[in-house]
Parts: sequence; structure tokens; C-alpha cells
Amino acid sequence: MAGQGLHPHRLSWLERWLPGVAARLERRNAEAVAAATKLRSDAEATYGRALEAVPDGICVTRDGRVVFVNAAMAKLVGLGDPGEAVGRSTLDFIDPEFHAKIERGRADAVDSVLQGPVEIRLRHLDGSLIPVELRIVAMDDAGGRNFLNVVRDLTAQKGAETEAQLRATVLDQATDGVVIANDRGRIVYVNRAFCEMRGCEPGSILGKLAADDFASLGAVGVDARDIVERVSAGETWHGRYHYTDETGERHRDTQFFSVSDSDGHIHSIVALVRDITQEVRLEQQAEQGRKLEAVGQLAGGLAHDLSNLLTVILGHVEILSLERPDDAVVQNHAQAIGEAAERSATMARQLLAFGGRRLLAPRVVDLAKVVRDQRELLAELLPDRIALEIDLDASLAPVRVDPAVLQQALSELVMNARDAIVGDGESRIFAQPREGAVALSIEDDGAGMDAPTRERMFEPFFTTREVGAGAGLGLATTHGLVIQSGASLEVESEPGCGTCVRLLLPEASLTAPSLAAENPGRNGVEGNETLLVVEDEERLRALVCRDLTRAGYRVLDAPDGRVALEIAASHAGAIDLLVCDVILPGLDGAELAGRLRRERPGMRVLLMSGYAPAVEAEPRRSLPGALFLAKPFRMRDLRAFAREALDAPAEPRPES
Repeated sequence: MAGQGLHPHRLSWLERWLPGVAARLERRNAEAVAAATKLRSDAEATYGRALEAVPDGICVTRDGRVVFVNAAMAKLVGLGDPGEAVGRSTLDFIDPEFHAKIERGRADAVDSVLQGPVEIRLRHLDGSLIPVELRIVAMDDAGGRNFLNVVRDLTAQKGAETEAQLRATVLDQATDGVVIANDRGRIVYVNRAFCEMRGCEPGSILGKLAADDFASLGAVGVDARDIVERVSAGETWHGRYHYTDETGERHRDTQFFSVSDSDGHIHSIVALVRDITQEVRLEQQAEQGRKLEAVGQLAGGLAHDLSNLLTVILGHVEILSLERPDDAVVQNHAQAIGEAAERSATMARQLLAFGGRRLLAPRVVDLAKVVRDQRELLAELLPDRIALEIDLDASLAPVRVDPAVLQQALSELVMNARDAIVGDGESRIFAQPREGAVALSIEDDGAGMDAPTRERMFEPFFTTREVGAGAGLGLATTHGLVIQSGASLEVESEPGCGTCVRLLLPEASLTAPSLAAENPGRNGVEGNETLLVVEDEERLRALVCRDLTRAGYRVLDAPDGRVALEIAASHAGAIDLLVCDVILPGLDGAELAGRLRRERPGMRVLLMSGYAPAVEAEPRRSLPGALFLAKPFRMRDLRAFAREALDAPAEPRPES
């Protein structure tokens, strides 16, 4: 009924029911809370186990204090129990150098936004510093702002980087070239030495296929692609090859090998490249020197025998001319034979010079005067289209050289310049002082020479002239004479840039004595002294004995040193002069002269030879005062030398 309150009976029931409902609701609420708490606890445990399983260090902080660290983080800073970190300042575990950076990172952090990564250093409990990578995440909850710090240890990575940098530095300092290609054959590394060898920058090689790069050289004697293919399959290769680039011929010694991992899979191909260009050139020069020495020995031996024969020819021509002075036909024939013999003698001297065996007469000379005196002759060697310029300062230091050698060298080099100049041109001769020497330069503006021609220009019988225009002995002879004279040569030449040859002549004092006698060529002088002639060439010995006998001398003769000693021992009278060849079978001339001088102290000595080494060293020391006559010679020179030796003061008797 409207307006009426609850019936007392109903009210009583409601009062009895409500407490039960409230109790049931409270019980259900408590169960829900318990379930939620358990769920949260289970979740935290799950998340905790997950954080502990993370290999990176995890550190949760609030208000600059540590709330949580996982085991990885605790181990990183040297804590035995993660709980030891809770409540401590985060800065306790960070290198002070990075404190400001950490504070800025926290200030800049935005909820759920990752800040970093940044590289810092943590501080271990033992004081050591640990390089790490740090990422920061800001998280807000009812309790305030938290920071999740994810820390990755970079010790191994930094160590690897340092090791890699060290390797790269070491490889870059290596004098040999180093090339590394990956398992696909592409070049990933080249060191500085390799780039210098190739004359390029690393960027022009990196990324290229090693096989393509190697093959592009055009190396002679190797199959580049086959080598790389075999090495990629696990083989090794070591060998030499050469190729030509804009700088000329280059020689390389290269070793290829592969590098495998622990499972045996090839991951890199390495090439070690050594530049052996200079070494090969030195080997070639040494081999060339050995060849030249062998040819020189052969040429010297032939020339020595030829000199003996030419001396016989010249001697008989002279005798014939003297015996038939009024017979024009005989005189004409004698003159022709003599001229031919003289030309042959010149060739013999060239061969001896090439073999380093010509008897030289070096003396102190005024270089400027010698060259100026030869100007007219040199000018005659050049056509009108080629000008000759000589610029020598009179104040140049004197030099020690055989003038004949210098004149021959100048003539040969000027003729060489003439042949190199096409059309109008100029040949210049000038000199400059060098330390202990004078550099005499013969320069032209001709065609110049490439490297192969330059290296062979002093070889015997090598010529760039047309067939029949020259035998190729001129420059070879000049080279031999200059070296034998104690001088040296330098050559500068490039195609299209002309040629400059420098003779480095040793300086000398104007008062220094000459070391070799020149054939004076004076008229013969008669005498009546006793001479002992020792010569193993029978025809030459007979000619010498006949000529000296005609000049009034008493002549004894022997074919060798042993017979000469027997004759000297059995001869009761004096022997005033020994005329002896240096090269004899058995006992050589110098030793024979020494023994006879000890037995006959007043005896003079005249040695004959075409071999320079045989008369320039030991005989000069052991036979002071002895004269030397170079073969081939004319009889008038023999008589002049014999008279000069006999008229010279006797050597003092050696002390016993």
C-alpha cells in the first residue's frame, strides 16, 4: 500500500540477509585481491627470470639509486650478489669522466623512448675500467620515474678492434705488398706498400675481383686467373713474374695462399708481393758483367797473339823499307802493308782495351786544354747541320787520365751523338766539378734511348746503326778504357729527350808523376852492349834479335825463363839489358827479371807486353826502374827504348 513503510516482518528478514551478502562480497573481494597479487607476483618472477637470463647487464634506478640489477650487471662491476648494489648511487659504478653525460641522458629521457646508445666506461670494484654500450629507457609509475639501463660489455669488441688496428698498422708498415680478398674473391684490403708498387690509391683496387686485377697486369709467364682459382681451392703458389707499366719493366716475387676458419672453410685469400725489380736488374748486370768478362778475356787473348804477329809484320815492313829505299814499287807495297798493319794494331788495342788489358799511359793533364786541342777533330766528325759547343772553364782541377783514352772516348761519344740527331741539332761538351772528380759531359738533343737500349749501349757488337755502318766495338772499347783508367760513366737518356754521358775523371795534383811510359817513337840509337832477349813467339824473337844485332848489340836469346836462366848462368861476361816478354810459359818475365837482377845487380830491364794487368801492378813494385814497351811496336821504338834503358842510372844494389 502506497505511503506505507516496510512491513516489520520484511524488515526483519532484510536485516538478517544483508550481513550475509556483505560477508560474501568481502570474501569474494579478498579472493580477487589475492588472485591479482599472485598474478603480479608470478609476473614479477617471470620478468625477473627473463631479466636474469638476458646476457646484457640490466640496472633499474630511481632518484639516482639502484633499485635492481641482474646477475650479468653485478658480475660486470665485480659484485658477488646483485643485492649488494640495491640502494647505492649509480655513479659509484661509472667512470667519473662520464658522470655528466649520464645526468644529461636521464634529463633528456622520455617515457618509453630509448636514449642512446652511448659508449661509456664502468668502474669495476678493483678499479679497472670496462668499456660498455649504454641504452636508457625512462618509465613512470605511481611511485615516480624509473630508469631502465641496458649495458652491453664491449671489452671483447674493443680488443678485437684494437687487434685489427694493430694488424692493419703492422701490415701497412710492411715493405712488401699485402693484398687480402674475401671468400668471393673480392679485394677487401691492400697495404701502403702495394699501392706504392702499383702507383694507385686503395679505392681504385678495393672491391675488384683479385683474378681480374692480377690478370689486368698482363704478367709474362703466368696464368693469373688459374693461379687465383687454384689458391681459392686451397692450394698455395709462389713464383716470379714481370710486366710492363708506364715506368718500364717491373719484376715481382709473389706468394698466394688461403686462410681457413676452424671448420676448414676458406674465408680469405692473401697475396704477399715483393718488388724485386732492382734485384733482378742487379742480377742482370752481374750476368752481363760475367759475359763481358768472358768476352773480354777471349778478346784480350786474341789481341795479344795478334799484337805479336803485327809486331812481326811491322818489323819486316820497316826492314824491307830500309833495305830497298830506292825501289818505288817496294816502298809503295811496304807503305800499304804498314798502313794495314797499323789499322789492325788499332783494332788489337781496342780489343785489349775492351778486355781491360791495354797498356795505358795515365798522366796529369789540363782537361780543358786536351778537349780544346781536339775541337777541330771533333768538329770534323759532325756534319754542318750539327753544331758543336764546348764550354770548359780553365779553372777546372787537373785530372789523371791517358790523353789517348780521353780523345778516343770523346770521338766515340760525339759520333754517337751525331748518329742520334736527325736533322739540325747540337752536341755540347761541358764539365763540372764533383767531389774528388771532374764530370765531363757529352750531351746531345737527339732521339734519346729507351731503357733496353740504354742498358746495352756499352755491349760489344751491339749497335743501332745500319748494317755495315759500324761493328759495335767503339762504345764498348770506350767503356773498357774509361773503367781501366780509374774513371766511371753515368748515362741519362729518355726517348725524345736526348742523351747525356758523363765521364767522372779523378782529380789529380799537377805535380803527380806519370805511372806509365809512352812509346817515344824516337830514332833508334846504336850500341855495343850485351842484351838477353826472352820471347816465346819464335818469329818475333828472331825479328827482335835481328834488329838489335843490326844496331850493333851483342844479342843472346831464349824462348822461355828456364832457358834464359841457363844462358845467364853460363855466360861469363856482363848482361847489360834484359829484353823480356812479361807473359812467358813457366817462369813469367817479371819473376825472371827479379832473379837475374839479384845475380846481376847492374842489369837493366825492358819488359814487353800488351797486357795492362801484367805490367801495371806487381812488376812495378818489384822492378823499380824497369821500362815497359807496349805491343805492337815498330823496331825503331824497340831500339829507342833499349837505348833509354841502357842509359838510365843503375838501380842501387839491394841489401842482403
